[in-house]
Amino acid sequence: MGRFARSFFILMACVLWGTLPARADRAAEVTAIIKSLAPIAGQSVSPGQTGAGLPDAYLPPVVIDRPPQIIIDRRPIILDYRYSLDLTVYFAYDSAFLTPAARQQLSLLGRALQSPELAGHRYLIAGHTDARGPDGYNVDLSYRRAWAVKRFLMRHFRISSWRLEVVGWGERYLRDPMRPYDGINRRVEVTLINSGQPPVSQTESVPQVSSRIVPSLPPCPATVSGAITNPALDLDDFSPEPG
Repeated sequence: MGRFARSFFILMACVLWGTLPARADRAAEVTAIIKSLAPIAGQSVSPGQTGAGLPDAYLPPVVIDRPPQIIIDRRPIILDYRYSLDLTVYFAYDSAFLTPAARQQLSLLGRALQSPELAGHRYLIAGHTDARGPDGYNVDLSYRRAWAVKRFLMRHFRISSWRLEVVGWGERYLRDPMRPYDGINRRVEVTLINSGQPPVSQTESVPQVSSRIVPSLPPCPATVSGAITNPALDLDDFSPEPG
């Protein structure tokens, strides 16, 4: 083996060795997400007690007075908050555009949803905002952000549409009501949909939402001769739900 070949071999070995810890950390983070969202038989989970080993952008659930059931397009949805995660998704300011940091976070969630432990389950993606701005505007923004997450998971990880329901709560359920304008309230919540319970009768006390309108995001103004100049954006940010 010549000197150049030996040097190249040593260099590649160092590069590969350096990536092993990062890959191991990512695998551990995906495993932690799976454990937090998987309804494993015999596993005792209390809200707010999960989260060990989760990435920094993921937060264990807290006890918030959220509805245990909602109705989406006349379909009753029963939620199990024992298997729920808050994800701090970094969107572009005042928009539903996913930043590169957001895509990295969602990639961990996508890998977890592909796992055998979660593959047969459905989840609600709920968008939340802080208390800044009008309530109606915040509800619309949080809904579009939740749809952006769903589009990303469908397109890049082939998660079936039927597995992901979407809702936008706006500022209705603040994670930290004592700090209503804090960034911790701007999040996306992923919660297990309980398919084992019987349908719930439709009542006025059950929140009713619609997911029939798939929001399409406005064209990006940062273009030069039609070319996108903002690296944070790609086709996911401009198209409706992929076919």
